[in-house]
Amino acid sequence: MLVVCAMEEEAVHLRRRLVDPVEEGMPSAAWRLTRGAVGGVGVRLLICNIGEANAAAGTAAMLSSSGWRPRAVINYGCSGAHAAHIREGDVVRPLPAP
Repeated sequence: MLVVCAMEEEAVHLRRRLVDPVEEGMPSAAWRLTRGAVGGVGVRLLICNIGEANAAAGTAAMLSSSGWRPRAVINYGCSGAHAAHIREGDVVRPLPAP
């Protein structure tokens, strides 16, 4: 599974849960890739910086890497909403437009 995050602050909770985490090299020094497992499922956690272009480029780089095909790609984060009432593990969704 590939999990894509923009910011380290969004990924820190997932990274803490990774079993046997290993940092891997990336084509961009601005990106950070950590490989591990959660609940027996292999996870690669990619921090690729804020913005659609960064998310697309990071995801494309991972999907084009030789021989590795994730079963799922998840864009994980909180859209910069670090509100105090949101606790670790909460699921937050946008309200529908009025």
